[in-house]
Amino acid sequence: MSDEYAYDEQSAISLTIADRVNYPYLLANILLTIQRVLLEGDEGKINDAVEAAINVIPDQFEDEQYYEDLKKATMETMVCVRPRFAGFTTSEEFCKKHNIPTVQVETVRDPWLTQKAIYNLLQRRGMLSKKRWLSIDFDPEEWEKQQDEKRKLQMDESSGT
Repeated sequence: MSDEYAYDEQSAISLTIADRVNYPYLLANILLTIQRVLLEGDEGKINDAVEAAINVIPDQFEDEQYYEDLKKATMETMVCVRPRFAGFTTSEEFCKKHNIPTVQVETVRDPWLTQKAIYNLLQRRGMLSKKRWLSIDFDPEEWEKQQDEKRKLQMDESSGT
């Protein structure tokens, strides 16, 4: 490995924001990937995209509600693991006779519920929407008067007076 690409602690300290990972872009890209593969329907790609989304979330973001939501999205399914020969699945009797397991329990995540858990977490962390504050001194009647005055001025200007 050349010294040109070696890790230099002094250089790492002087990194600017532009040199760092664009985390919002990365996160948005992963969430869009989940949407795309869900529409395609390829189960392997769906599972990979969901796991990638879960693994890209920093530990500091995670909270108890996120863990509960992920637990709700996790389910166990029974999968047939009987061997196949010449295109045919072996019978239950054959498997029992030769002590071959017929089913296996697999833990899988529901991609829709997992995606919702991620969106909810990001919303709780304030990453999905900006908060907008209304002034407490807002007076609807005063605002209506101002709007009426603006309309009158516009009408006067358009009529030429």
